[in-house]
Amino acid sequence: MSENEILLIFAAVAPLPLGIAVLAAGHDGALLPALQHSAATYHRRARNQSDLLRVLLPALLTVGVAGSMTAAYALVLFVPYTMMLKALAR
Repeated sequence: MSENEILLIFAAVAPLPLGIAVLAAGHDGALLPALQHSAATYHRRARNQSDLLRVLLPALLTVGVAGSMTAAYALVLFVPYTMMLKALAR
């Protein structure tokens, strides 16, 4: 297999921006800088996504758990209360 065939196969299975960078850089010998740039870009995106998840996940879990507990408490309290009021109204 030639180097061009390997680059074409890699470009076909890689994510689109990385495949474009490999195809563009493969012909003039700039493959290493293109891959380093792609690695830095993916690393930065992964770090940003993990930071966002680190900030939002505790808040979302708190809202979800607290909301579920509040809904359960409301049902436990008010369903029997409303049933009692309906029985008294008859």
